[in-house]
This record gives sequence, C-alpha cells and structure tokens, in this order.
Amino acid sequence: MKRMKILVFDDSLIHRQSAELTLGKDHDLTVVGTYDEAQEALTPQTDYSTMITTHADFDVVLTDLLVPASQQEQGGEGL
Repeated sequence: MKRMKILVFDDSLIHRQSAELTLGKDHDLTVVGTYDEAQEALTPQTDYSTMITTHADFDVVLTDLLVPASQQEQGGEGL
C-alpha cells in the first residue's frame, strides 16, 4: 500500500483521534480542528530569505462539511 500524505480537518476531537488511530501508522497525517488551521495547512508558504515557495502537497483531504466558520470571518465576538 502506498503511503499517502493526508490532511484531516474536523472540529470533533473524537473524529480527529479516530483518524489518527485508523490512518496514522500507515500514512503521513496532518490533523487540524479549525477552519483557520486547515486554511494555513493548504496555503502556500514562502521563505523570503530564499524566495522559495512550498505548496501543500496532500494526496487526500478528508473534511467535515459542517464546521464553524473562520474566526477571521466571524470577528472577535463571532456571529
């Protein structure tokens, strides 16, 4: 079986833990629980000292479709 790079995005702690237990030993996992963390994981990053940009290189993204919106979008007080 090919080892894959997987991003798991879910706001439920039990679902994140389940993904780690189920997939963690066979694949390279990045597990996040908020919209902002997922966006950061998927956003290209530039090292300005070398001007090299690295892109998120996931083979699979597993996501919960019903997660709270970004804190940046909601503002400090939320909606």
